Amino acid sequence: MGEVKFERMVQELKKAKRYIFMEYFIIQEGTMWNTILDVLEEKAKEGVDVRVIYDDMGCILTLPTGYEKTLREKGIQCQIFNPFIPILSSHFNTRDHRKICVIDGNVGFTGGINLADEYIKAKTAAEAAEGKCRALEAENAALRQQVSRGGNHPGNHRK
Repeated sequence: MGEVKFERMVQELKKAKRYIFMEYFIIQEGTMWNTILDVLEEKAKEGVDVRVIYDDMGCILTLPTGYEKTLREKGIQCQIFNPFIPILSSHFNTRDHRKICVIDGNVGFTGGINLADEYIKAKTAAEAAEGKCRALEAENAALRQQVSRGGNHPGNHRK
């Protein structure tokens, strides 16, 4: 399932003309993320509004400290959800488990698949058959209706 989402997402990202909004719990450098990042960087150079939100705890072991600066240097607006501060806090368990990608308000992806190679490379035949996570692609009217409701989607974060 992850391979299909990955392939479709890259195809649709390459078609973006106005904006790409992404919000993910886990992003990990590797084949999946690096391929997507190359497209995001190219789209930002073309003038497409590219925004990424990632959860700091979800990425604490998968992205280097200060990674948001790397994305900003590539022309990608980046926001970290609930930055990790190593003290006892009631906000520690407030996490952003969303996995959302919205492209031009016409195509969107959601489900349980993060942006990490483990979601596109099954470790065993049983794991591949079982389907680790699922994904959903929505287009046009259904997506526009959801996005028009506002709420807490990637386009609502501040610059």
